[in-house]
Amino acid sequence: MEKKYNEPKKNNRAVKILALALSIIIISCTSDETVNQVDSVSENKDVKFDYEKGIGKNTDHFILNWNKLVSEVSTNEETIAFFSLNPNKLRWVDWKRDTLIYQFGNDETALSGFTLNLNINPETDVVYGIEFFAPATRESVVAEQTKFFFLLLIAISDPELDRDGRESVLSNLGLYESVETPELMSGSLTKNNISYQLEPLIDNDLLIGITLFVVDKSSSTPN
Repeated sequence: MEKKYNEPKKNNRAVKILALALSIIIISCTSDETVNQVDSVSENKDVKFDYEKGIGKNTDHFILNWNKLVSEVSTNEETIAFFSLNPNKLRWVDWKRDTLIYQFGNDETALSGFTLNLNINPETDVVYGIEFFAPATRESVVAEQTKFFFLLLIAISDPELDRDGRESVLSNLGLYESVETPELMSGSLTKNNISYQLEPLIDNDLLIGITLFVVDKSSSTPN
């Protein structure tokens, strides 16, 4: 695997990680009514979804095509509602306006712990990178949701990949490998000029969650 990855900007990384760490605390208080149905992406590898690449374009384009993709790979209304992006819930991380944060949940009081950061070039309004956090849990439903999110993120970043291609990215990142310590749960890969990196978030030797970083190497990044 290639070890090519553009490290996220350090000036607001700490703020974002803190937001992610705080968000996972809420998961234990989330209502049991949180969506528990995750539809599988079609088993037919030849199916072509009608959406456009989101990364490398402006924020509105990303949101539009993310929601379009979600509606195409699922027919369950609760699933679509849970995984879709509500533009009104996107918030700037700080005054620099170079990172938008989104926490998935059914409403303002029932967050799931899944957190999306969109890294944006403020000069061009282009989404050049994604940071997605998923909480660590033993619940099978959350594990299924995590994989579904990862497959969506890969699909929105590289529409050229088919089902096997998306699964290959996850496999090469080491998501399906058994490791002795949480520190070993990491991997990186560059494919079709898209860089992916999987990193664990660890506190006191305990796995808190995992973060998937995606960077479009063909997009302009801030100086």
